[in-house]
Amino acid sequence: MASRLYALGRWAVRRRGRFTAVRLLLLAVVGGLGITVHGKVASDFTVPGIESQQAQDLLEAKFPAAAGGVIRVVYTAPAARGCSFGPQRSAS
Repeated sequence: MASRLYALGRWAVRRRGRFTAVRLLLLAVVGGLGITVHGKVASDFTVPGIESQQAQDLLEAKFPAAAGGVIRVVYTAPAARGCSFGPQRSAS
């Protein structure tokens, strides 16, 4: 694998103009396909029947302002044990 990458790099250096043209052509083709073939982007995702979806639906029905919120969960180690490794040690 390394020899093939080396050969590709050597070819790219020796034929800089052609390599740049091929890269620009490939970028234009991929960009054109992305513009013409793109699908609809959706930001909502639901899985019917699971408990978290039922809770989300209940929040939307009873408390619309609280629905779709973000929660931050913080875990703490017991004081006796603490963290004894890596960057977590300096944070405790």
